[in-house]
Amino acid sequence: MPNFSFENFVREEGKNRTEGHRFRYQWANTGTQPIVAFEVVTLLYDPFDEPLPGFRRTVGGHNRGDFSPLVPGESSQDVVTGPGHSHIYTAISYVRTVRLSDGRIWRVNESVLARELLRRVPNLEKLGPLVPEKIQEGAIKN
Repeated sequence: MPNFSFENFVREEGKNRTEGHRFRYQWANTGTQPIVAFEVVTLLYDPFDEPLPGFRRTVGGHNRGDFSPLVPGESSQDVVTGPGHSHIYTAISYVRTVRLSDGRIWRVNESVLARELLRRVPNLEKLGPLVPEKIQEGAIKN
């Protein structure tokens, strides 16, 4: 993903206080076929580099407002804003799965991904699960 950023925010209007997060994504089709849909995973970490529950979302085509296939050479972007506490210190985003126009599905190699993420974010001693549900499933068990 060529560009990703996030911010924690606090908005106060009178006696009302809203805390949340804003995630800005940009992506490009560097392949040779149109992309029908892809899955973006966002991993979150607290100020002590402990994994927090992340999330994943499916993007159909260009972005949530334009479902036409993303053809080779094109790029697009999207912003996701949501409520939440403001203790996210590090966020990592990656494309996990892609559906191509010919019906083939590409999936990231998780062991290659883990090595690359640790290389790019060397302060993380552990990545935690690369799929957000695995944190949530683990939290349910005693």
